[in-house]
Formats: sequence, structure tokens, C-alpha cells
Amino acid sequence: MNQAAWSLLIFFLLCLLAFFSFKPKTGWFWLIRNRLRKNDRVIMEDILKILFHDEHDTNPVFEMKKALGITDSHLNQLLETMIQSQLISKKENNIVLTQSGKDYALRIIRIHRLWETFLSEKTGFNKLEWHDRAEEMEHNLSGQEVKELASKIGNPRFDPHGDPIPTEDGKLGTLDGETLDIFEGQFAKIVHVEDEPESVYEAILKFGFHIGDTMKIESKKGNSIQLISDGSTLMIPFDVAKNITVANIPMEAYKEDICRLSKLNIGEQAEIIGLSKECRGINRRRLLDLGFVPNTKISIQMESPMKEPKAFLIFNTLIALRKEQADHILIKKYSAI
Repeated sequence: MNQAAWSLLIFFLLCLLAFFSFKPKTGWFWLIRNRLRKNDRVIMEDILKILFHDEHDTNPVFEMKKALGITDSHLNQLLETMIQSQLISKKENNIVLTQSGKDYALRIIRIHRLWETFLSEKTGFNKLEWHDRAEEMEHNLSGQEVKELASKIGNPRFDPHGDPIPTEDGKLGTLDGETLDIFEGQFAKIVHVEDEPESVYEAILKFGFHIGDTMKIESKKGNSIQLISDGSTLMIPFDVAKNITVANIPMEAYKEDICRLSKLNIGEQAEIIGLSKECRGINRRRLLDLGFVPNTKISIQMESPMKEPKAFLIFNTLIALRKEQADHILIKKYSAI
């Protein structure tokens, strides 16, 4: 084998090593870093959250050891410590939270949901990053820092996914509605979107669903639901639908002729109805400052070869928006140019 072939082989092997080392979330670098960061207190707080969600959520929870990435002996040791601390108790073969354990879990969940709200309103991080960043911060904030964080974002009652945020005194509101896969009504509004597992959350975002969207359920065929949302007919697999919670609405509340700006095509003209309730904080202020206000005419003047961003004409000014930004703007199409 000549020198050029050896060089090419070595380069290929180095690339392969770099891929397995730094692959997001599952690469060796990230796994080692996360293990070093996770002390016993952090793992026990994660156990409390897992047990709490197992009691209250309709979505299944991963097996505890698999979710935590620890050995059987380490898990048993931590569970014994938590029993001695009266955070959990054993009833037959089940592990349940004590009242102290529930209160502790609610404090961690409160921080997580407040931090996700902060990320959605005050930063430009992608939605897919909110959960992991909140997972890290939920273990690092003091009681006073949590109070300041809640005050800074206006003491919200719900996080960006529609989950109720526990109050400072440990009260957790309820989420009214049913998951889309078992919903029996004809007209519905999305009130909650589950962000785990990430693969399903990505599918939800790809379908273009947002909190507050209305839809008309047409039929259930096999393992899918056919519905109309944003003026488009969609087939939603049950695996995706079970992670979307909807509430029943009257027929007149269904906004058949209102859709997202991202649905506007070249040659169409529309009127801005308003901004989605999901658009908050700095992102909302920026769009309003740019002129995306109700009763304003808007059209597309050009789009990039990759279809994103698109240049919209508003007040005789061209403004380029990515799909993620255009999704926050509600419009009503009314004529062709």
C-alpha cells in the first residue's frame, strides 16, 4: 500500500474516531462528561422526578436504570439512602414517593419548567435544546435564584409545552384534555405537547403543531388520525398523536381559514391576524417591532433556493424570516396577487 493510501486510511479512521467520540448525546465524550457531572444528589433528584411522572403522567417512563445510566448496585445503594431519608418507601414490590419525596420532586419540576420558559422567552435557543438545558440547570439553582427566575419571567402558570408549573408552595395545576389518539370529539385545540422522547417531539414539530392550534378531526384509519389543521389535511400516526393533548372546542371556535405565515406561497396574499400565543418574550417583541401586527397585508417576494429563509413584503419593506419565525405569525389568505 502506497503512502497516499495509508494517509487516506488514517484520515478515515480519525474521522470515524471523532464521530463516535463527539456524536451529540451518545458520543463517548458526552457520556463521560455527563457521568462525571452527575453526583449522587443529582441522580437521586432524577429518581424523584421519574417516580413522580410515573404516578401522574399518561406517558410511559423508561426503566429507571436505563434512564439513569447507572449499575444495579449503584441504583440499589441510592434507593436505600432515599428510604433512610424518608423520600421514598417500598410497598410490596413497588417504590413510591413519600410526601417529602413528592414535595422535593415538585421543586425540581418547578425549576425545570421555569427554566424552559426562560429559554423560550429570553433566548434564541432552538426548541429541541430547551429540555436538555433545563435538565442541567434544575439541579443548580438555589431557592432565592428560583424566586428571581420566576419573577423575571412574570411567574407563569404554564411552560412553553403547556405543562402546569408547580407554585412556590408546591401546588400543581391540572391539564384539562385528552391525548389526540383517544380524543372522540370533532373539533379540538392543542393544549399540551410532550417533548419526550425527542424523536417524537421532532415529528410533532415537523407536522407544524403548536400550542393553541385548532383542528378538525375527520377520521381514524388503522393506526393514524386524519385531520385538518392550518388548511392542510394530515395523517398523524398514533405514536405521535398520543404525545399531543387536546381540548374539545365548539365548531365556531375552529379557525378553518387561519393558518401560519409559513404556509403562504409565492403568488398569494394574506392579512396578518396576530401572533401565536406560543410566541412570547424577546421573539414576540422583535416581530411586533418589525411590523407583524394585525390587519397588515403581507406577501412573499422571493425565497432562497433551499426554500428558507423567505423574504416577505410588509409595509413596502422586505423582511427575511426562517420557517420557525414565520410559524409564530397567524394569517388569513384572501386573494391571489
